[in-house]
Amino acid sequence: MEGKFYEREQSKLLSQISKYLEPFNRIVFHGGTVLNLFYPQNFNRYSVDLDGIFNFQKENSSHINIQKLIHKELKEIQNLLLTPHIRESNKIKAIEFYPIANKLIVLKDNSINENISIKVILSIHPTYIGTILEPVKRRLNKKAREEFGIDSYINSVSDIELIGGKIGALLSRNKIKDSFDTYKLLEKGLDLEKYKEGIIYNLLGNPQSIAYFLNSNKIKIPKKTIENYNLFKNLDFSPALHLKTKSSVRTQFFHFLSEKDIFYLLSSAFGVLDKTDYKYKNMYSIKNTNKKNRRLIKAVDYQNNIRNMYQSFPFKTPDIDEFYKQQRNTFSQTREL
Repeated sequence: MEGKFYEREQSKLLSQISKYLEPFNRIVFHGGTVLNLFYPQNFNRYSVDLDGIFNFQKENSSHINIQKLIHKELKEIQNLLLTPHIRESNKIKAIEFYPIANKLIVLKDNSINENISIKVILSIHPTYIGTILEPVKRRLNKKAREEFGIDSYINSVSDIELIGGKIGALLSRNKIKDSFDTYKLLEKGLDLEKYKEGIIYNLLGNPQSIAYFLNSNKIKIPKKTIENYNLFKNLDFSPALHLKTKSSVRTQFFHFLSEKDIFYLLSSAFGVLDKTDYKYKNMYSIKNTNKKNRRLIKAVDYQNNIRNMYQSFPFKTPDIDEFYKQQRNTFSQTREL
Protein backbone atom coordinates (compact mmCIF):
# COMPACT_ATOMS: atom_id res chain seq x y z
CA MET A 1 0.00 0.00 0.00
CA GLU A 2 2.82 2.39 0.92
CA GLY A 3 4.51 1.72 -2.44
CA LYS A 4 1.36 2.58 -4.39
CA PHE A 5 0.84 5.70 -2.26
CA TYR A 6 4.41 6.78 -2.98
CA GLU A 7 3.99 6.33 -6.76
CA ARG A 8 0.66 8.19 -6.69
CA GLU A 9 2.25 11.07 -4.78
CA GLN A 10 5.10 11.21 -7.29
CA SER A 11 2.64 11.59 -10.18
CA LYS A 12 0.69 14.18 -8.22
CA LEU A 13 3.87 16.16 -7.57
CA LEU A 14 4.77 16.03 -11.27
CA SER A 15 1.27 17.33 -12.09
CA GLN A 16 1.70 20.15 -9.58
CA ILE A 17 5.11 21.13 -10.95
CA SER A 18 3.83 21.11 -14.53
CA LYS A 19 1.58 24.09 -13.72
CA TYR A 20 4.67 26.31 -13.60
CA LEU A 21 6.47 25.00 -16.69
CA GLU A 22 4.26 26.36 -19.49
CA PRO A 23 6.08 29.76 -19.74
CA PHE A 24 9.36 27.97 -20.48
CA ASN A 25 8.44 27.53 -24.13
CA ARG A 26 11.89 26.47 -25.33
CA ILE A 27 11.44 23.30 -23.28
CA VAL A 28 9.25 20.71 -24.98
CA PHE A 29 8.17 17.64 -23.02
CA HIS A 30 7.80 14.05 -24.22
CA GLY A 31 7.97 10.47 -22.96
CA GLY A 32 5.88 8.18 -20.77
CA THR A 33 4.80 10.78 -18.22
CA VAL A 34 3.36 13.05 -20.91
CA LEU A 35 1.70 10.02 -22.51
CA ASN A 36 0.08 8.94 -19.25
CA LEU A 37 -0.78 12.29 -17.67
CA PHE A 38 -1.38 14.60 -20.64
CA TYR A 39 -2.64 12.36 -23.44
CA PRO A 40 -6.49 12.16 -23.48
CA GLN A 41 -7.98 9.31 -21.42
CA ASN A 42 -4.68 7.52 -21.08
CA PHE A 43 -3.87 7.54 -17.34
CA ASN A 44 -2.69 3.92 -17.10
CA ARG A 45 0.21 4.14 -14.64
CA TYR A 46 1.95 6.50 -12.27
CA SER A 47 5.20 8.22 -13.25
CA VAL A 48 8.34 9.35 -11.46
CA ASP A 49 10.04 11.70 -13.93
CA LEU A 50 9.32 14.28 -16.59
CA ASP A 51 11.56 14.40 -19.67
CA GLY A 52 11.98 17.47 -21.83
CA ILE A 53 14.10 18.58 -24.75
CA PHE A 54 15.59 22.02 -25.22
CA ASN A 55 14.35 22.90 -28.67
CA PHE A 56 16.96 25.20 -30.23
CA GLN A 57 17.03 24.28 -33.93
CA LYS A 58 16.52 27.96 -34.76
CA GLU A 59 19.54 29.04 -32.74
CA ASN A 60 23.12 29.10 -34.00
CA SER A 61 24.97 28.05 -30.87
CA SER A 62 27.72 25.64 -29.89
CA HIS A 63 27.11 22.61 -27.70
CA ILE A 64 28.74 24.40 -24.74
CA ASN A 65 26.50 27.44 -25.15
CA ILE A 66 23.42 25.22 -25.35
CA GLN A 67 24.40 23.51 -22.10
CA LYS A 68 24.66 26.94 -20.48
CA LEU A 69 21.20 27.84 -21.77
CA ILE A 70 19.74 24.60 -20.40
CA HIS A 71 21.36 25.21 -17.03
CA LYS A 72 19.97 28.75 -17.02
CA GLU A 73 16.45 27.44 -17.69
CA LEU A 74 16.76 24.78 -14.98
CA LYS A 75 18.00 27.33 -12.46
CA GLU A 76 15.07 29.59 -13.30
CA ILE A 77 12.65 26.70 -12.79
CA GLN A 78 14.35 25.84 -9.51
CA ASN A 79 14.12 29.43 -8.28
CA LEU A 80 10.48 29.68 -9.34
CA LEU A 81 9.48 26.48 -7.53
CA LEU A 82 11.32 27.65 -4.40
CA THR A 83 9.48 30.98 -4.15
CA PRO A 84 7.71 30.91 -0.76
CA HIS A 85 4.09 30.68 -1.91
CA ILE A 86 4.77 27.94 -4.51
CA ARG A 87 7.02 25.99 -2.16
CA GLU A 88 4.53 26.10 0.72
CA SER A 89 1.39 25.37 -1.32
CA ASN A 90 3.03 22.32 -2.92
CA LYS A 91 4.91 21.23 0.24
CA ILE A 92 8.25 21.20 -1.57
CA LYS A 93 11.03 20.23 0.81
CA ALA A 94 14.07 20.89 -1.39
CA ILE A 95 15.26 20.97 -5.02
CA GLU A 96 18.63 19.55 -6.02
CA PHE A 97 20.29 20.71 -9.24
CA TYR A 98 22.61 18.34 -11.17
CA PRO A 99 24.16 20.36 -14.04
CA ILE A 100 26.15 17.48 -15.60
CA ALA A 101 22.98 15.40 -15.94
CA ASN A 102 20.80 18.43 -16.84
CA LYS A 103 18.23 17.59 -14.20
CA LEU A 104 16.42 18.77 -11.10
CA ILE A 105 15.36 16.45 -8.31
CA VAL A 106 12.34 17.80 -6.44
CA LEU A 107 11.70 16.52 -2.92
CA LYS A 108 8.38 16.73 -1.08
CA ASP A 109 7.43 15.76 2.47
CA ASN A 110 5.92 12.28 2.82
CA SER A 111 2.81 12.22 5.05
CA ILE A 112 3.17 8.45 5.65
CA ASN A 113 6.91 8.16 6.30
CA GLU A 114 8.80 11.33 7.22
CA ASN A 115 12.13 9.55 6.66
CA ILE A 116 11.44 8.99 2.95
CA SER A 117 10.70 12.09 0.86
CA ILE A 118 8.53 12.01 -2.25
CA LYS A 119 11.05 12.43 -5.08
CA VAL A 120 10.57 13.26 -8.78
CA ILE A 121 13.04 14.09 -11.54
CA LEU A 122 12.83 16.84 -14.15
CA SER A 123 15.35 16.25 -16.97
CA ILE A 124 16.11 18.51 -19.92
CA HIS A 125 18.30 17.42 -22.83
CA PRO A 126 19.35 19.18 -26.05
CA THR A 127 18.03 18.11 -29.42
CA TYR A 128 20.31 18.92 -32.33
CA ILE A 129 17.78 18.06 -35.03
CA GLY A 130 14.71 19.84 -33.68
CA THR A 131 11.19 18.44 -33.80
CA ILE A 132 9.21 17.08 -36.74
CA LEU A 133 6.17 19.29 -36.16
CA GLU A 134 5.51 22.39 -34.13
CA PRO A 135 5.16 21.70 -30.38
CA VAL A 136 1.63 21.64 -28.97
CA LYS A 137 0.08 22.61 -25.65
CA ARG A 138 -1.39 19.67 -23.73
CA ARG A 139 -3.79 19.80 -20.83
CA LEU A 140 -3.54 17.40 -17.90
CA ASN A 141 -5.98 14.69 -18.96
CA LYS A 142 -9.39 14.28 -17.35
CA LYS A 143 -8.51 11.18 -15.33
CA ALA A 144 -5.47 12.89 -13.78
CA ARG A 145 -7.40 16.13 -13.14
CA GLU A 146 -10.12 14.23 -11.30
CA GLU A 147 -7.70 12.12 -9.24
CA PHE A 148 -5.36 14.92 -8.19
CA GLY A 149 -7.70 17.93 -8.25
CA ILE A 150 -5.16 19.80 -10.40
CA ASP A 151 -5.38 21.48 -13.80
CA SER A 152 -2.31 22.38 -15.84
CA TYR A 153 -0.86 22.70 -19.33
CA ILE A 154 2.59 21.91 -20.71
CA ASN A 155 4.43 22.35 -24.00
CA SER A 156 4.80 18.96 -25.67
CA VAL A 157 5.93 17.30 -28.87
CA SER A 158 3.26 16.40 -31.43
CA ASP A 159 1.30 13.13 -31.33
CA ILE A 160 3.52 11.73 -34.10
CA GLU A 161 6.61 12.27 -31.96
CA LEU A 162 5.02 11.43 -28.60
CA ILE A 163 3.63 8.05 -29.62
CA GLY A 164 6.37 7.40 -32.17
CA GLY A 165 8.94 8.12 -29.46
CA LYS A 166 7.34 5.62 -27.09
CA ILE A 167 7.27 2.89 -29.74
CA GLY A 168 10.83 3.78 -30.76
CA ALA A 169 11.85 3.35 -27.11
CA LEU A 170 10.13 -0.05 -27.03
CA LEU A 171 12.08 -1.13 -30.12
CA SER A 172 15.45 0.21 -29.00
CA ARG A 173 15.68 -0.84 -25.34
CA ASN A 174 14.25 -3.48 -23.02
CA LYS A 175 12.17 -1.68 -20.39
CA ILE A 176 8.84 -3.13 -19.33
CA LYS A 177 7.24 0.32 -18.98
CA ASP A 178 7.63 0.87 -22.75
CA SER A 179 5.82 -2.36 -23.62
CA PHE A 180 3.11 -1.62 -21.04
CA ASP A 181 2.45 1.85 -22.46
CA THR A 182 2.46 0.54 -26.03
CA TYR A 183 0.19 -2.38 -25.13
CA LYS A 184 -2.38 0.03 -23.70
CA LEU A 185 -2.25 2.13 -26.86
CA LEU A 186 -2.70 -0.99 -29.03
CA GLU A 187 -5.72 -1.99 -26.93
CA LYS A 188 -7.33 1.27 -28.04
CA GLY A 189 -6.72 0.48 -31.72
CA LEU A 190 -3.41 2.24 -32.32
CA ASP A 191 -2.38 2.22 -36.00
CA LEU A 192 1.39 1.73 -35.88
CA GLU A 193 1.95 2.73 -39.49
CA LYS A 194 0.43 6.15 -38.84
CA TYR A 195 3.36 6.88 -36.49
CA LYS A 196 6.13 5.44 -38.67
CA GLU A 197 7.79 8.82 -39.17
CA GLY A 198 7.92 9.46 -35.43
CA ILE A 199 9.32 5.98 -34.72
CA ILE A 200 12.11 6.37 -37.29
CA TYR A 201 12.85 9.88 -36.04
CA ASN A 202 13.21 8.55 -32.50
CA LEU A 203 15.56 5.75 -33.61
CA LEU A 204 17.71 8.16 -35.61
CA GLY A 205 18.24 10.19 -32.46
CA ASN A 206 20.56 7.44 -31.21
CA PRO A 207 22.30 5.30 -33.83
CA GLN A 208 23.13 2.60 -31.28
CA SER A 209 19.39 2.25 -30.72
CA ILE A 210 19.09 1.43 -34.41
CA ALA A 211 21.68 -1.29 -33.98
CA TYR A 212 19.73 -2.73 -31.04
CA PHE A 213 16.48 -2.66 -33.00
CA LEU A 214 17.94 -4.29 -36.11
CA ASN A 215 19.86 -6.84 -34.09
CA SER A 216 17.18 -7.88 -31.58
CA ASN A 217 15.80 -10.95 -33.34
CA LYS A 218 15.90 -12.96 -30.14
CA ILE A 219 14.39 -10.86 -27.42
CA LYS A 220 15.15 -11.92 -23.85
CA ILE A 221 13.87 -10.76 -20.50
CA PRO A 222 16.80 -9.21 -18.63
CA LYS A 223 17.14 -10.02 -14.94
CA LYS A 224 16.55 -6.37 -14.07
CA THR A 225 13.17 -6.45 -15.84
CA ILE A 226 12.07 -9.46 -13.82
CA GLU A 227 13.25 -7.82 -10.60
CA ASN A 228 11.26 -4.69 -11.42
CA TYR A 229 8.15 -6.68 -12.35
CA ASN A 230 6.68 -5.98 -8.90
CA LEU A 231 6.04 -2.41 -10.13
CA PHE A 232 3.55 -3.81 -12.65
CA LYS A 233 1.84 -6.57 -10.63
CA ASN A 234 -1.12 -4.34 -9.85
CA LEU A 235 -1.42 -3.45 -13.54
CA ASP A 236 -1.98 -7.04 -14.71
CA PHE A 237 1.09 -6.97 -16.94
CA SER A 238 3.63 -9.80 -16.92
CA PRO A 239 7.14 -10.24 -18.36
CA ALA A 240 5.64 -12.71 -20.84
CA LEU A 241 3.23 -10.06 -22.11
CA HIS A 242 6.18 -7.66 -22.29
CA LEU A 243 7.97 -10.06 -24.66
CA LYS A 244 4.85 -10.71 -26.74
CA THR A 245 4.15 -6.98 -27.18
CA LYS A 246 7.75 -6.16 -28.06
CA SER A 247 8.03 -8.98 -30.60
CA SER A 248 4.66 -8.20 -32.20
CA VAL A 249 5.40 -4.48 -32.59
CA ARG A 250 8.85 -5.18 -34.03
CA THR A 251 7.38 -7.55 -36.63
CA GLN A 252 4.68 -5.05 -37.61
CA PHE A 253 7.15 -2.20 -37.85
CA PHE A 254 9.43 -4.17 -40.18
CA HIS A 255 6.40 -5.03 -42.31
CA PHE A 256 5.61 -1.45 -43.26
CA LEU A 257 9.17 -0.14 -43.54
CA SER A 258 10.06 0.73 -47.11
CA GLU A 259 13.41 0.04 -48.78
CA LYS A 260 14.26 3.73 -48.34
CA ASP A 261 13.38 3.63 -44.62
CA ILE A 262 15.65 0.66 -43.93
CA PHE A 263 18.44 2.10 -46.03
CA TYR A 264 18.20 5.33 -44.04
CA LEU A 265 18.37 3.50 -40.71
CA LEU A 266 21.29 1.39 -41.86
CA SER A 267 23.13 4.45 -43.13
CA SER A 268 22.94 6.05 -39.72
CA ALA A 269 23.87 2.87 -37.85
CA PHE A 270 26.85 2.14 -40.10
CA GLY A 271 28.12 5.68 -39.97
CA VAL A 272 28.51 5.74 -36.22
CA LEU A 273 29.24 2.14 -35.36
CA ASP A 274 32.24 1.80 -37.65
CA LYS A 275 34.16 4.73 -36.21
CA THR A 276 37.34 2.93 -35.08
CA ASP A 277 38.65 5.79 -32.94
CA TYR A 278 35.30 5.68 -31.11
CA LYS A 279 34.96 9.43 -30.63
CA TYR A 280 31.40 9.60 -29.33
CA LYS A 281 31.95 12.50 -26.98
CA ASN A 282 28.44 13.76 -27.56
CA MET A 283 26.95 10.33 -26.81
CA TYR A 284 29.16 8.81 -24.13
CA SER A 285 31.43 9.98 -21.35
CA ILE A 286 34.36 7.57 -21.66
CA LYS A 287 37.17 7.96 -19.15
CA ASN A 288 38.24 4.37 -18.56
CA THR A 289 40.25 2.65 -21.31
CA ASN A 290 38.88 -0.77 -20.45
CA LYS A 291 35.31 0.45 -20.78
CA LYS A 292 36.23 2.06 -24.08
CA ASN A 293 37.61 -1.21 -25.42
CA ARG A 294 34.57 -3.14 -24.26
CA ARG A 295 32.27 -0.68 -25.98
CA LEU A 296 34.33 -0.84 -29.16
CA ILE A 297 33.99 -4.63 -29.22
CA LYS A 298 30.25 -4.30 -28.65
CA ALA A 299 30.00 -1.83 -31.54
CA VAL A 300 31.85 -4.21 -33.86
CA ASP A 301 29.48 -7.03 -32.88
CA TYR A 302 26.53 -4.81 -33.74
CA GLN A 303 28.13 -3.87 -37.03
CA ASN A 304 28.66 -7.49 -38.09
CA ASN A 305 25.12 -8.48 -37.16
CA ILE A 306 23.71 -5.55 -39.09
CA ARG A 307 25.78 -6.62 -42.10
CA ASN A 308 24.25 -10.10 -41.96
CA MET A 309 20.75 -8.72 -41.64
CA TYR A 310 21.35 -6.24 -44.45
CA GLN A 311 22.33 -9.06 -46.82
CA SER A 312 19.14 -10.96 -46.00
CA PHE A 313 16.72 -8.14 -46.84
CA PRO A 314 14.26 -9.14 -49.63
CA PHE A 315 15.23 -6.41 -52.07
CA LYS A 316 18.23 -5.58 -54.25
CA THR A 317 20.84 -3.43 -52.56
CA PRO A 318 24.16 -1.85 -53.54
CA ASP A 319 27.31 -3.81 -52.90
CA ILE A 320 27.60 -4.08 -49.13
CA ASP A 321 31.29 -3.23 -48.93
CA GLU A 322 30.95 -0.25 -51.25
CA PHE A 323 27.96 0.99 -49.28
CA TYR A 324 29.86 0.52 -46.04
CA LYS A 325 32.86 2.49 -47.38
CA GLN A 326 30.67 5.35 -48.59
CA GLN A 327 28.91 5.65 -45.25
CA ARG A 328 32.19 5.67 -43.36
CA ASN A 329 33.61 8.43 -45.60
CA THR A 330 30.43 10.47 -45.30
CA PHE A 331 30.43 10.20 -41.53
CA SER A 332 34.13 11.14 -41.31
CA GLN A 333 33.55 14.26 -43.40
CA THR A 334 30.55 15.22 -41.29
CA ARG A 335 32.52 14.92 -38.06
CA GLU A 336 35.24 17.19 -39.46
CA LEU A 337 32.83 20.05 -40.19
